[in-house]
Amino acid sequence: TKVFLGASALMSNGSVLSRVGTACVALSARSANVPVLVCCETYKISSRVQLESITANELGDPDDVISTSLAHEGKAEADSILEDWMSIPDLRVLNLLYD
Repeated sequence: TKVFLGASALMSNGSVLSRVGTACVALSARSANVPVLVCCETYKISSRVQLESITANELGDPDDVISTSLAHEGKAEADSILEDWMSIPDLRVLNLLYD
């Protein structure tokens, strides 16, 4: 059994840049002693060095991570605590695209 992952970029120090959630899959596989193989096209190999995933990460639309509907709990209304999240002071929602 092996885990195959795709990569958005492969950095010169061996770091892999991939979609959010990929690191969790790789860590889970490692804890189960399952080999992880990363597949990446050669044009995605970069001379850059990525030391962590915050400073050079891309941000997605915050509304993609906030559900403003409670329909999954059996309620038909679109009431939610975070329905007006943009008006809550000191709340900033980040939708990081890469691990």
